Amino acid sequence: MRAELHRYYDRLTSGICLIGMEPGEPILFVNKGMLKIYHCTDEADFYRFTGKRLQGMVDAEDYYPIAHMAGSDQTGFVTFRFRTRDEHFRRAEGSASVISLDDGKKAWLLQIISSELKGISTQTDSLTGLLGMRSFFRKAFQIARESSPEGRLSEYCPIYFNLTHFRLYNSLHGVAAGDHCLKYIASVLRKAFPDALISHLSADGFGVLATKKKDLFQTIEVVCSRVNGYINNSNIVLKAGVCLLKDDDIHIVRHSFDMAKIACDTIKTDATRCWAIYTREMGVALEKRDFVLENFNTALEKGYIKIYYQPVVRTMTGKICGVEALVRWEDPVYGRLTPNVFIPVLEQARLIHKLDGYVLNQVAKQLHYQLANKRPVLPYRSIYRVMISTSWTLLRLLKKSFPAIICSGIISVSK
Repeated sequence: MRAELHRYYDRLTSGICLIGMEPGEPILFVNKGMLKIYHCTDEADFYRFTGKRLQGMVDAEDYYPIAHMAGSDQTGFVTFRFRTRDEHFRRAEGSASVISLDDGKKAWLLQIISSELKGISTQTDSLTGLLGMRSFFRKAFQIARESSPEGRLSEYCPIYFNLTHFRLYNSLHGVAAGDHCLKYIASVLRKAFPDALISHLSADGFGVLATKKKDLFQTIEVVCSRVNGYINNSNIVLKAGVCLLKDDDIHIVRHSFDMAKIACDTIKTDATRCWAIYTREMGVALEKRDFVLENFNTALEKGYIKIYYQPVVRTMTGKICGVEALVRWEDPVYGRLTPNVFIPVLEQARLIHKLDGYVLNQVAKQLHYQLANKRPVLPYRSIYRVMISTSWTLLRLLKKSFPAIICSGIISVSK
């Protein structure tokens, strides 16, 4: 079946993948066009990069279950942002529909094209009148070459503006009002940066290649203030990311805007800030996030995630009254990852329940081993206390599956 799918779908230039309808939305098949869009060398590379799940293909802010994106009629237009294997940000658009496979099962057929391959707005964006993506980066490259023999942008400052939760704005006010809002943002940017190169990079993203000046950040604050005042909704605000290039740095122009976007993404939920400057630590954090998503399943399967038991001592008696099951990820190549690194990533990716289940399973095995071998266990009602971020939904399921253990108090689960 897979060979037949490749013979048919590899002829298409668009990206094609089949998504399973079961929980987790596993990727069942991917064609060569999709590998090209994500800049992956082969299927194995693509599956490692995405974790073989739809959520790994989509930027975190744009992710929705595919059934939600397609609509109630199980077929519809989809659009989302994503990041390529070599860390470029792109926007995809296409369609999703339900098809029947040869084995009788149903799956989602996702067909997309990248804004890069489509070459949208090669000259100007029809909505805002700003430069289109390709035209913008072409002129930015020219500026870089003219600035110095090495193609440096030391005299310029790449800025990425993003309107957070733009989809919510469209839902509240309608698409026509959303278009008018984008036009307003474009006009504000033109007035604030009259001599800069400006582009409408994506539905809710704008790029500005501005010259470095003393009041640069004040100008950014004015832009954000005006746009936010126009929108008048604290949940939908304009944020900016800035990539300050040093004189001794040589950056690919497009990479500099990717860095600016990374900086912008770090403050999307911070109500106290409207701009952020890219730092190398942000890039390292993103690399760690990618590593967690790509290798989490392997870590569970091969036991790289270890359980450590920390005693809980009752202060009145000085005796151990329980233990906390703590998790540490000890990767043979990457080294040790602490919970503050991988737990937030798993929570955001909605994978934390898999870690919860893994920890509970390991604790139950340890308890069974202790009891079976007549080794000492802690007093009744407080033998093990598993300190993980288990949801109450999972807890209810566990009570049904292990009533003798959970309900007796042998294992207690808390936030």
